[in-house]
This record gives sequence, structure tokens and C-alpha cells, in this order.
Amino acid sequence: MIMASPRILIVDDEIFVRKSLRRALNNYEVVLAADGEEAIAHIEGSEPFDVILCDLMMPVVSGKDVYEYVRENSPGQERRFVFLTGGTVDSQADEFLSSLTNPILEKPFNFAHLRSVVEDAIKPGRKRA
Repeated sequence: MIMASPRILIVDDEIFVRKSLRRALNNYEVVLAADGEEAIAHIEGSEPFDVILCDLMMPVVSGKDVYEYVRENSPGQERRFVFLTGGTVDSQADEFLSSLTNPILEKPFNFAHLRSVVEDAIKPGRKRA
């Protein structure tokens, strides 16, 4: 039986970040979303993702908003989030991140560390949401 490649959703409002992450993770099936609304559409319209790399601070629909939507509408898949942040600037975002056990990657990060975090998130035995 052929195993499907792990699926990763990358959500970031910066095109350079999205494209760089896609290149760094080219051995996976990668789906890109330019904002929180597009991320939610991808999550609603497909099989669960193995990992959701999500920028925390985005205009209109933030990474926290996407996380809360997933937690309410696709229970279990919220454990698949890895948050990307350039350093939060408000106390609510800091409180939100500190309340979670999800991994956090602070920008800038190196791609070796990114790949390590992604590999840990999709290890055999870790259930898909």
C-alpha cells in the first residue's frame, strides 16, 4: 500500500514567507493560504492536514481566529497547528500562545529547525485529527 505524502497547510500573509516555506518543505504535499479566510476555506474543503503552519498576526482573520474556528468546527485538528510569529506585540496574543501546548516558531527561524518541528508533528503513531 502506498502512503500518501503528509499534507501541510502554510498560512501567512507574506508571500515571501509562504514561498520560502514551500521550498523548504518540498518533499511534502503543501497547500498555501495568503490569509486566515483562505486557510479556513482550505480546511473546510479538504481532508485534514497533518500540520498547519500558521502565522499568528495577520490582518482581518488572525492565526488565533483560524485556530479557534478549527477547534470549534474540526475538533482535534487544532493540535496540528504550529504557530509562526515574528514576536507578538500585544498581551492577548502572548496570553493565547502561552495557553497552548502547540509548537511556536519565532521568525526568523532556520529551515533545519522548521523541518525538525514538522517531522515531529507527523511522526508515525501520532494520530491525524
